[in-house]
Amino acid sequence: MNIRAYPLVQEAELCRLVQDGVEIELLCIEAPDASALSRGKWLFLARMSEDVRLVLATKHSKHRYFYRFAGLGAYAAHTLELGHIAVPLLEGHSERGMYHRSREPRYS
Repeated sequence: MNIRAYPLVQEAELCRLVQDGVEIELLCIEAPDASALSRGKWLFLARMSEDVRLVLATKHSKHRYFYRFAGLGAYAAHTLELGHIAVPLLEGHSERGMYHRSREPRYS
């Protein structure tokens, strides 16, 4: 996946998109290394459609990477307010199907 080909989205806009029901995808850029306290590299993407994704960026228009599980989980839970988080652990793999808590599918 060539993430440089996707447009960037800043945090405030991403939060608004998530609240509006956009699906979130999490991409593993570097697999976590157990000898380095599970340090890996992940990137959040907003899936606007099957072919259109937006990449989370910093205010300086650079990709915003997450390097530890704690930061990744905190961002998903508190900033994006996702209903759940699925973390890919293999480089190049991604997980999708994550939505805002208020829009998370209910199962009985």
